[in-house]
Amino acid sequence: DKTVIDLGAGTGYFAFRLIGQAKKVIAVDIDAEFVRFMRDRKKLLPEDQQEKFEVRLATAEDPMIGQGEADAVLIVNTYAYLPDRIAYFKHLHGKIKENAKLVIIEFKMKNIPNGPPLEEKVPILTVEEELKKAGFQNIE
Repeated sequence: DKTVIDLGAGTGYFAFRLIGQAKKVIAVDIDAEFVRFMRDRKKLLPEDQQEKFEVRLATAEDPMIGQGEADAVLIVNTYAYLPDRIAYFKHLHGKIKENAKLVIIEFKMKNIPNGPPLEEKVPILTVEEELKKAGFQNIE
């Protein structure tokens, strides 16, 4: 019974799977082609699920979410691609609900067959430091 935002949703892989669990799902991406794809795919959902699924085009600087709109934010394999992460997450921190959960899942810091090269991956300690600078607390 929460509003969940999938930032960097891409094709909506996770966003579409969250519909059955959430009150509302907002899938956000900066790529207009992905946004178009998700909007087209949304039309294939049952009507009750279409009503609680929203797609938004954002920018690399602004996730385009409203004040207090998010109970939870999911970011999968997107963190490393944000150009000014501390500013971005300060902005995000000011928008989400006070006790909202932020879940970040990133590529492992080892050579794997998919994903970016090792030098483009962000170590977990860097993620923690940047989130603290952005105002987040209780980081696990």
